[in-house]
Amino acid sequence: MMNEHADKQISLGWVIAVIILGTGLMSGLQLANAGGELSGVKASAGNEEGEGTTRARLPLADDAQGEGQWPAKVAAVAYIDLHDELSARLLADLRALQAELGDDLFVVTKHFPRSHDRASQKAALAAIAAASLGAGPKFTAHLQRHRATLSHADLSALADEIGLDGDKLKALMKAEETTKMLAAHQAEAKALGLERRPSLFVNGVPVHQVVSREALKTLILRERTVIEALGSDLKAAHQKLLARAGEPVKTIEAGVKEIKEPPREGSLPPTIAPEDFSWGDPNAPVQIVEFADYQCPYCSKTAEMLAKIKKTYKPEEVYIVFKNLPLTYIHPSAPMAARAAIAAGRQGKFWEFHNLLFQRQSELKTLGKDALWPWIRELKLDERKFIEDMTSRATRAQVDADAAEARRIGIYTTPNFFINGRHRPGLSMQVVQRMVEQARKSK
Repeated sequence: MMNEHADKQISLGWVIAVIILGTGLMSGLQLANAGGELSGVKASAGNEEGEGTTRARLPLADDAQGEGQWPAKVAAVAYIDLHDELSARLLADLRALQAELGDDLFVVTKHFPRSHDRASQKAALAAIAAASLGAGPKFTAHLQRHRATLSHADLSALADEIGLDGDKLKALMKAEETTKMLAAHQAEAKALGLERRPSLFVNGVPVHQVVSREALKTLILRERTVIEALGSDLKAAHQKLLARAGEPVKTIEAGVKEIKEPPREGSLPPTIAPEDFSWGDPNAPVQIVEFADYQCPYCSKTAEMLAKIKKTYKPEEVYIVFKNLPLTYIHPSAPMAARAAIAAGRQGKFWEFHNLLFQRQSELKTLGKDALWPWIRELKLDERKFIEDMTSRATRAQVDADAAEARRIGIYTTPNFFINGRHRPGLSMQVVQRMVEQARKSK
């Protein structure tokens, strides 16, 4: 194992690891039935173990607009940004599941564009305008197919492409009703304490991380079972469920395990290979394994937290192992970045290059491989050796082996962690702190 702290190779059979997202798990949320107006909104965070996750109160009006029939057994309310790749993937998964589950699933899209992204703001207005013309889902899907060019796209021309009146849509985008609707969507998201795009609620159960379609389907099936147990009158059943808002519910990970998780080839924990890069003592009481993608925006946030952990704790207290899981279908430069980090690691600079890749993601996205050369010189690497290692079969095989290991244990998204035997989709400083403190007390 490539451990830059110990500066030697260490072989370890099984190590595991990590974490959690403590982002806005809600308690006691109250939304009005119509108009997007909020009343009595109060949010409280669940604990970092996910045990405090509560069902949000998100009632839908009788005339709620969405994909499918309302009332349905399950309502999925997604807060998205049309300029965002992960939002596009979530909506694609929800639509596929809606087509599969039919009238049992009702999908509602709420627009939550980033305030600094003018193209995203305009796209949201266009989608709301298209909805008033009866083509909201169709136009939203069309916009997401063109998200890479949204910053300079002609939205009225895109409307014409799917049979809408582009001029009429352009006029509706400026209408007071449209701007008020977008403001209402954004106000709801803020009242819920949302920061991530996308964020999803399934019958009020919050999902604030990226999950596979299979895991999402499992949660939806669980919620369908819950609503069926409350009676055949769907309106009355949802009212009963709303009355339970604020009660603890299991996180999506718990739900996946409760209702027959999709079969996994092999089992946890992940195997640590001799060539994996690591930091710390493999005998440390807190052992973390991360699967990440160098173009994943959420992975850049967890990279900051891992750097903080390395500064805060001693190597004999925390052991960190990094594994590559490039999501090539949405991040075309990720495999190249993974090979570059390994090449830097062969010269003893893995973590330094690793940090640069996350800190300068925008350069990587814009310049691709050309972004690497200034970093190579900055770290004073041997360029010839770097190129040889980056393009070698052994390096490609190492990246492929990490991805294969992820698939073996059922990991398909990033970031994903394992901490001392427990799988977690995110990283929490509080969890690590508590575990280190417990280890100190036990000495």
